[in-house]
Amino acid sequence: MYSEQSQATFFDNVESVSNLPCSLPELIIGFKDRQYALGMSVRGYRDLNSKNSELFSIQGKGGPLSGKVIDHSVSVAIDDATFNVRVGGQRRTRVEKRRCVHAFVEGQLTQVKKDNITTLGSDWIEVTYNPFYTDTFIEKSSNKAVYKAKKAILQQGSVWCKGLSYEPPA
Repeated sequence: MYSEQSQATFFDNVESVSNLPCSLPELIIGFKDRQYALGMSVRGYRDLNSKNSELFSIQGKGGPLSGKVIDHSVSVAIDDATFNVRVGGQRRTRVEKRRCVHAFVEGQLTQVKKDNITTLGSDWIEVTYNPFYTDTFIEKSSNKAVYKAKKAILQQGSVWCKGLSYEPPA
């Protein structure tokens, strides 16, 4: 059982932070000097306001950075990805015939590349979303609706996935 005495004994034996039995996540300095780390819960989406049409925005999900853009990148990797389309934003986009941010890939951030893209093998499946033609994210080659992926990489204006789930959430 954990006690105050065992805590005191543990810290008495620690000579420096480098001797701790676990490592602290490396902080990344992002947009507006916001600090974040790999492993945090995020939303990724295509940056509609950028002159670079292949740039993605990364938004915090939960915690003090929730809802804030924490960075922009040409390649973003997200594990345990869920594809989320907000119906209200989709409706507004269709009525106004003007895009707005309402579709996200949500999950755990595992990689951010600012300058170059990730090289992908032929086993990655392209997933896309167009609010004027589909209600959900779809597998580009078959037009089947997708809801989750074990791994997702957002780059080159698309989402590339492994381990897709075609079953809608309950």
